[in-house]
Amino acid sequence: MQGDKFSEKTKITSYSSTEDTPTPKTSSLSFTEQNNSSEEMKMIMKAVPNAYFSSVDNVKVTITNNTSIKVYTGLDYSIEHYNGSAWDKIPLEVFINDVMIILLPQESKDFIIHLYPEQYDYQSGRYRVCKTVSTTQRIDDPERRTYDLTAEFNID
Repeated sequence: MQGDKFSEKTKITSYSSTEDTPTPKTSSLSFTEQNNSSEEMKMIMKAVPNAYFSSVDNVKVTITNNTSIKVYTGLDYSIEHYNGSAWDKIPLEVFINDVMIILLPQESKDFIIHLYPEQYDYQSGRYRVCKTVSTTQRIDDPERRTYDLTAEFNID
């Protein structure tokens, strides 16, 4: 739109592998800031490592802010399982005491994702962590843009 500060070009990037070496899949967030120099901006979230045993309790993901602006996220997340044709959200009943986390330009932060295996029986397969980042802190800001990031991982 003509008056919008950001023109969205969403390209969600996940990292997954069925081998020992991580294979990046198309999974990054990019958007172009129109009021500045049309700088290409990217956000990346990946699981490190991206393969786990079935007894896993936690997964570590890293979000990297390869942009020239601050972005905001929280501790909330969801987990999805790939059923062979679509992603199904795993029903977890948890309370997350959420806080605002700021990622400065060119900064990376790690997040520990609790899988709550007492609530869900994780079988072998493809999973992904889903988190949202935004361009402003305030929900009611008319220039706020939110973007969903995903990071794939496998359970063997």
